Amino acid sequence: MRKNFKICIPAYKMVFAALFFAFLALVRGITHVYEIGIAMDANVGLFAAIFCSDTYEIEYREKRWEIFRLLPSENRRKTIRQRLYLQIGFLSVLSAAGYWLFYWQSPQTAYGGAPALLYGMYLIAVITSIIFWGALSMSLVNLFRNLWAGIGVSVVIWLCVNSTWGSELLGNFSVFSFVFRLDEEGGTWDWLMGKGIALLIAIFLIGRKGKKYEY
Repeated sequence: MRKNFKICIPAYKMVFAALFFAFLALVRGITHVYEIGIAMDANVGLFAAIFCSDTYEIEYREKRWEIFRLLPSENRRKTIRQRLYLQIGFLSVLSAAGYWLFYWQSPQTAYGGAPALLYGMYLIAVITSIIFWGALSMSLVNLFRNLWAGIGVSVVIWLCVNSTWGSELLGNFSVFSFVFRLDEEGGTWDWLMGKGIALLIAIFLIGRKGKKYEY
């Protein structure tokens, strides 16, 4: 596991990730606490798509593919899944901590739900987004066998879903249903439907066999 951690999360990616969360809290202005989740969910999802995109492609790019392919197919699948899980865990921890960086703006807590409830809702939403976009981008990169093509398609999908058109079309079935929920109603859970669908799609992408793990 330690070896896989070093491969999929090298020092430069750690710094890149830490700077992303720090700058997001600095440049994304908020007024109320409930806006923190709105500010982070979609942006962290996009970042996860970029961060996790080379989970499998790195073996090919670093010219380790000929050695890696000598492993039994099941071992390859376990290795790639472990790397994806490590990245998801790493980004989830940063997301949990990054939430509190927004408090430097002294957001108001007048409405939108109790701060503890909002934080719990945010964790469910953002971790699901990380899992979904990480699995999607990794799968697309392998499908196209090109890092930038996979990232590009992921960004296009993200732009479509994270838009007024996408919100109106998908409603509570959207992966970003949490972002487009009624802000003042902090206790509503209708948005869980969209997150649940996104999680099921991610599980399918991560769990399926076949050419997904073959170059």
